[in-house]
Amino acid sequence: MGTNKTDKPDYRGKRALILTRVSTAMQEKKYSHAAQERTVREKLIEPLGLCLDEQKHIIHDTYTGLEYRYRQALEDILAMAERQEFDILCMDVLDRGLGRKALARELFRMQLRELGVRVLTTQESDHADDDTLEGQIIRFIKGYKAEDEVNDLVRRTSDGKREKALGNEEKGIPQKIVGTGGRLYGYKYVHDENSVRIGYELNVDFILVDATGKEWTEVTVVIFMYESAASGVPVRTICKQLNAMKIPSPYIAKGMHQRNMKLDPSWQPIAVSRILHNSAYYGKFRQFRTASLGRMPGYKTIARRHTSEDEQVIIDIPAIVTQKLAETAQKRIAKNRQKATRNNQTSKESLLRGGFAKCAYCGTNLRVYRKINTRKTTGKEVAYFSYNCAQPYNKVGRCQGCSISVDELDNAARAKAVAIIRDPSEVDRKIAKLITGNPNIEQRKRRLKNLNDIRREQETLRNNLSKVMRKEKLDEKTVAFLNGQLGVLAQQERDALKQLADEQAVQEKYNKLQERIAEFHQTCQEWREKLNDSSFTPSFQFWHDAIEFFGISVTVWRSGTKPRYEIYTDPPDIVELLS
Repeated sequence: MGTNKTDKPDYRGKRALILTRVSTAMQEKKYSHAAQERTVREKLIEPLGLCLDEQKHIIHDTYTGLEYRYRQALEDILAMAERQEFDILCMDVLDRGLGRKALARELFRMQLRELGVRVLTTQESDHADDDTLEGQIIRFIKGYKAEDEVNDLVRRTSDGKREKALGNEEKGIPQKIVGTGGRLYGYKYVHDENSVRIGYELNVDFILVDATGKEWTEVTVVIFMYESAASGVPVRTICKQLNAMKIPSPYIAKGMHQRNMKLDPSWQPIAVSRILHNSAYYGKFRQFRTASLGRMPGYKTIARRHTSEDEQVIIDIPAIVTQKLAETAQKRIAKNRQKATRNNQTSKESLLRGGFAKCAYCGTNLRVYRKINTRKTTGKEVAYFSYNCAQPYNKVGRCQGCSISVDELDNAARAKAVAIIRDPSEVDRKIAKLITGNPNIEQRKRRLKNLNDIRREQETLRNNLSKVMRKEKLDEKTVAFLNGQLGVLAQQERDALKQLADEQAVQEKYNKLQERIAEFHQTCQEWREKLNDSSFTPSFQFWHDAIEFFGISVTVWRSGTKPRYEIYTDPPDIVELLS
């Protein structure tokens, strides 16, 4: 056995434990474990006459060789070594058995040596049982080399997947779907002539015919979700409705199954929420939405982070809903979250809970607190409700905190809403100011002015050139100079046009802004007519809708500060178009 036996006692008759490892479940299903075990038996167990307990001392592990921590198999081996159940750990090669992390596997080997266990492999070049300095150095070098090779393979594979997803417009290669994950609910894969996934198409196969005779497909289910969410139906209620209608969940629709699953899969809020927040459903399928952070201390799973839009590859696929409907649904979900009961555990209706009232000192959302006061005269208990800062500390020290009566602050918010309904000009002035100072609009104005200046200069130069040519007083150098100037201006014109390539999108955004301003005034007019009606009594929901529509928010200071609070108004449906 060469270097495996350098200065070591005879192995014959020792108790052995066989460790085999494969990287993936697919390899586990094939013959990798069997092949490694056969090699170990042929080259180690039989020639050395090692004793092997066939029931207890054969361990098959499935784990990527680039990882080391939290391997249950290695923990089991150490436990058996402490109990002195075996004398020699046998494996095909070190890379296979203990992975590719040079330092980690050397530490594991040292633990075994302290417990009197030796390590043998079928490859003498591994120096698996060589405790000399030479043997340690060789194991380190081979480990780092193996780790480097796999890292290079991972990098090349990742780059190749990204290039495939990006495609190549110059060579006529379209963008493609990459990866081996499950399909997107509502879609089916499009395959090329080699049965490789290249894109998505709508899945219009019928999955259910309900009691009314309506035929449901995955596409109609997705539309139902978005329309329900956009109309204000909570995500959990959408789940209940889908389950009540017996609509098959994504698990059933995709034929998925998990171990230990006892009940039939049903719609869950997380599944609905993911669908409602996925841009793919309005035609923008994002690939590489997350990236690995590697193993984190204290966690058994690989940590991942959300990538930026620049890191993602966006592919156009058939849309099921419009982007406007998707954005409306997502806004209503966010509003429902703000108004959730968990943000107000008291029984007092409060207009500004859920983020509309904030502490002036630390910026924390004020929460509604209930306090019971006992009147000295009557002994009767009276509930007192107030907005309080719930943040004990901020970034620079202890928060000073603030507290104010719910009735006082809500009355101020109602008065502000009435003032805007009566006279929307305050909002109009703010919109005009935002448009004037908006960098996107101002930049577009500068670009248009620059383009017009270039075209005027071109026209002037052409006219001058034409006049001089008619007088036949041009030499070759002058002609070359003027043509050169025209060429420079032409390039400047192309650059200016390129910068204005998004002019249509900007114009559409501006048109949408005008539509929303008109809708804003129309709503104010309708509410003004209601307030003028003496028989109309505004409900809590009316005031809450007004607070949300006008984007009324309040910053509160401590008692004794003047002013005690400051009210702002930023109509969200309008302000978002000015951002």
